[in-house]
Amino acid sequence: MRGALGVPQGGRRAAYPKQAALRRRIESDPDVRYAQAIEDGEKPAGSGACLGHIPLAESD
Repeated sequence: MRGALGVPQGGRRAAYPKQAALRRRIESDPDVRYAQAIEDGEKPAGSGACLGHIPLAESD
């Protein structure tokens, strides 16, 4: 199973509690969740400040 940041989750959380706490904090941040949704190809609702998204290859 993978978390919001695409990193495998599982029994390692118990082995690294500070890292697990940091991951939970990062994954609960609305900006991170919005960015992850964009990366996953979703079209999340936002404040309207983002006018669009283009792949990096099309940016030049």
